Order: sequence, then C-alpha cells, then structure tokens
Amino acid sequence: MASEKMELFSCEISSSIFQTSSGAYRSSNIIRDISDRKQSDYLLKQTRQNYEGFFQHIDEFLFVLDDKGNIIHTNNTVTDRLGYTSEELQGESVLMVHPPERREEAGRIVGEMLNGLTNTALFPL
Repeated sequence: MASEKMELFSCEISSSIFQTSSGAYRSSNIIRDISDRKQSDYLLKQTRQNYEGFFQHIDEFLFVLDDKGNIIHTNNTVTDRLGYTSEELQGESVLMVHPPERREEAGRIVGEMLNGLTNTALFPL
C-alpha cells in the first residue's frame, strides 16, 4: 500500500439538510479552501502591527486627520510631549494644539495639507 501524503488546510463548510418528495433526508455540503484568505488576513494583521509600531515609536508628531481637520488618531509622541490623552484629542480640531496667535497660519497650512498642496507643517505646537 502506497503512503499517502495528507495536507491540512483552512476551510469553510456550508451544509444544508432537506427532505425529498419521498420523505428521505439528504444533505448538500460545500467545502471551500480558504487558505489564501487566511494567509491574506495574517499578512494584513502583520502589516498593521508593523505600521502601528512604526507610527507609535517615531519621534515626530504624527496626526491622522479627517477631511475637516479633526483628529482621528495620534502617535505616542503627541500625547507624551503635549500632555494630552488620546481621548482628549480625538474628534478635536488639530488647530487646538497650536498657540492661539498661530492658529490662523496653522489653519491655512492644514488646509493646504488636506488639499494635497503640501505635506509638512513647520510651526510651534
């Protein structure tokens, strides 16, 4: 008897039981190989972890803003050096972290950033 190689893989199983006109019960089963999807999920998770590690440990102030300039996410440098918590910043205008006398200038630059005209902002927080 020849030795058979068995391979394990991730699958998704859908099963339905129905009764035929003769009264007998039958089942319909579908088995899908989802190995590629599981591998993609794993790679996506690793990419997110790498991104988050980089994002949180870079020594620059990083803000993720919505299209109106409100803060969605910040890195640890922002909270550690400015003294705010993530919860205090989330949903607030990024202009709140700028000195009042520089907010007009900051608003102009943030607007340029949101419109893709520049990618850096050099003024005090």
